[in-house]
Amino acid sequence: MFQWFDTLNLTSIVNDLRNNYSQIPIYSWIKYSMPAGLWLFAYMYIIDAIWGKEYISFKRAFLWTLPIIAILSEFLQLMKILPGTFDVLDILSYILAISLYTIIKRTEI
Repeated sequence: MFQWFDTLNLTSIVNDLRNNYSQIPIYSWIKYSMPAGLWLFAYMYIIDAIWGKEYISFKRAFLWTLPIIAILSEFLQLMKILPGTFDVLDILSYILAISLYTIIKRTEI
């Protein structure tokens, strides 16, 4: 990506944007928490696509195991049982991903 910026002579513009807007609070959420939420959403959607409309218990187990582990891991970090840094924004990203998946699945025909 950065080679493309160099080729198009956009590196200085990109660097200016990074320097000027990296202090905005939403920037850190996009950089650190949003990818985890998107990853969780993609996981849930792919598991759903693999099994299709078959609502078997095996599918449900696969579908909900990772979201539960993701949220639980944040609380285990808070209690210092798991290494890492507890972050409320990570939990919110996970909840947003689960909510988005649920809304999309309920509105499908």
